[in-house]
Amino acid sequence: MLKLFILFLNFVVFFGVLLSLVMSSSSENIEFCVCGKKRRTMNSTNWTRHLNACKINKANQCSPNIASFFTSSLTKKHELEYSSKDESVKKNKTTLSIDPDFK
Repeated sequence: MLKLFILFLNFVVFFGVLLSLVMSSSSENIEFCVCGKKRRTMNSTNWTRHLNACKINKANQCSPNIASFFTSSLTKKHELEYSSKDESVKKNKTTLSIDPDFK
């Protein structure tokens, strides 16, 4: 039981370190904010605060681009049309016979 608890604590510590590395590297590598502000000589704390508080960045995260609504619905519509045609062809299985005497 104690070994399991120690293993769990090691996992939590490892996951926390990994998460902090990912979070710090992702905000430090960004040189420009969506709003147009440049990092320049900002320290990592102030730059992270700006990225988290930026109104334009928050708006882009909360509401997707309007074009995504149209493209996805058109794609879904075409997929539905093709799948329904395929299913109807599979269900009907009509045969074509040619009459040689037909003119």
